[in-house]
Amino acid sequence: MKITKIEVDRFGVWRQLNLPVSGRGLTVFYGPNEAGKTTLWRFIRSVLYGFEPFEVDLETGTPQPVRWEGALQVASAAAPYSIHRISDRGTRGLVSVVGTDRQEPAEALLAELLFRTNESLFENVFAVGLNELQELATLEDDEVAHHIYGLTLGPTGQKLLDATRALGAQSAAVFDGATRSGRLADVLEHDQSLREEQDAHLGLREEHADACARRARIEARIETLKRRRSQLERQHSGHRHRRDRRRAPRARRLRRALAAQPPGSRWRGRPRARPVAQNPR
Repeated sequence: MKITKIEVDRFGVWRQLNLPVSGRGLTVFYGPNEAGKTTLWRFIRSVLYGFEPFEVDLETGTPQPVRWEGALQVASAAAPYSIHRISDRGTRGLVSVVGTDRQEPAEALLAELLFRTNESLFENVFAVGLNELQELATLEDDEVAHHIYGLTLGPTGQKLLDATRALGAQSAAVFDGATRSGRLADVLEHDQSLREEQDAHLGLREEHADACARRARIEARIETLKRRRSQLERQHSGHRHRRDRRRAPRARRLRRALAAQPPGSRWRGRPRARPVAQNPR
C-alpha cells in the first residue's frame, strides 16, 4: 500500500490541507521548526490507527472539545482506496474505507490494507522521529546497527535491549575477556599474589613447627629433671638425717667427756694416725 494523497480537514495546526504524494521515488517533507512536520506525521498515524482522545485544542491551547477529520488516498495492488476518519469522543474515531464493494467492517478492511501491521510496529519501523535521527548522527557504525535494531523492537523490546546492554556493560566491568581486565581479574591477581606469598612463607612455617616441637621436648625434659632433682633432694635429706642419728650418741659422749675434763688438762683421746711420708726415689 502506498499513500498517494494526504487530505487534512482539521488536525492540529492544519486546516484544509491537500498534499499529493508521488507514487514513485521518495517524498520528503521539510521545513523549519514548528512548521508542522511532526503534526503531519501524527495525522497519518491517527488516520491509520485512530485519534487520541484530545481534550485540548492544539492550536489555541484552550480546554475545549476538538474535532479531527481527514483522509488518506492510498493505492494497493487491487485498486485505489480512500481511508477517512473523523474523531468521536470516547473512541479513537470513526473510520470508513471507500473503494470496495466488500461488505465487511471498515476496521477489518483497513487491517488488511495494512497487512496486519500494528501501531507499535508502524511507530518504531516506518515512522522514525527526529529525536531518533539526531541520536543516529552521534553513533558509530556498530552502534547505528544496534540502535536501528532497537527501534524495530518497539518500546518493550527497546527496554529489553537496553537491559541487555546494561548487563553487558556490568559484565565487562566484572571481567572483560578481550582485555582480561575488570574487578574479577583484579581479585584473581590479588589471589595469585597471596598464594605466592603463602608459598614463600611455607618454609618459615615448617621451621616454626620444628622449633615448637623441640621446645616441647625440652620442656618435657626439664620437667623430668625437676622431678629427678626433687627425688634426689629427698634421698639426700633422708641420708643426712640417718647419719645425724647415728652420730648423735657419740657426740653426746664426747660432750660429756669434755665437760668432765678439768681445766688445763690435756686430752687423752684415741691417738690419730699420722700419714707416713713416702721417700722420694
